Amino acid sequence: MRPNLTQEPTRAAKSVLRLKVEDVRTTMDDSALAADILLELRDRVAAGGEGSLYGDKDEALRDLDRLIQSPSAGAIQGLLAPTANLQELSMEWGWGAEFNILAARLEKALGIA
Repeated sequence: MRPNLTQEPTRAAKSVLRLKVEDVRTTMDDSALAADILLELRDRVAAGGEGSLYGDKDEALRDLDRLIQSPSAGAIQGLLAPTANLQELSMEWGWGAEFNILAARLEKALGIA
């Protein structure tokens, strides 16, 4: 179950803990786990604000949609890179710590860590 980002901050804080505890989902294979993480990232970007000083929301959504349809380890590494569009958005919208956790889980699932 994905956290609802419109709920009060205490629930958002609990979602960070849930992400840390669920580092490995033994019931999912790696590709399903990677798809789930990409969908989680997409949900978070879609719920973000409209404007951004450094990141482009529409570009991030297009990139994520493309990777959900056709995952590529190289493209995912670029998407998760420090100072890349997605990380900039996550930091600006207050979920940078969660981004780092999701990125680490995604890299681990794809064997690119």
